[in-house]
Amino acid sequence: MYIHIDKETKQIKSITEKKTIVIKDTEVIGYDGSIPDKAYNYKFINNDFVLNIDKVLQEAIKDKIKNFTKEFNNKLLAGYKCSNKIKMNATYKDINNLKMALLNNSSKVIVRDYDNNNHTLDILNVKEMVNELGSNYQKHLNKLWELKDKSNKIKDLDELDSLVWED
Repeated sequence: MYIHIDKETKQIKSITEKKTIVIKDTEVIGYDGSIPDKAYNYKFINNDFVLNIDKVLQEAIKDKIKNFTKEFNNKLLAGYKCSNKIKMNATYKDINNLKMALLNNSSKVIVRDYDNNNHTLDILNVKEMVNELGSNYQKHLNKLWELKDKSNKIKDLDELDSLVWED
């Protein structure tokens, strides 16, 4: 017997004696009364529903990559302390804003740091900050790309679980 449960209402949607195609956004209650993962993660093989591990793995990979992207953004949003001891915002937008400040053709530039304090710096100092921030950004971007590539090549959930962002 197969019982299909509506995910939103948690009410029984249908009870059938024969095997039926599992509808997306429903859950299937197993013979033991357990509610397994999302029903669309199952496929019908040898007269029974079995977990479609490929589908589950692909979803897990997507989730892992989303988490790595969040980690990447969090690293940049945490700021970066430059060699001149000024902590700066470190996102791509922040680096470009600093580059734009260099275009005003003056010998001094006022920059706003991570904590919203102003600093008057000479052009060479600001250029060095842009280079350091750019290197920091690229380091994290390379790490994100590396982890995405590794994630997409993984064939096992345990191996995927062991993949973490390490500095």
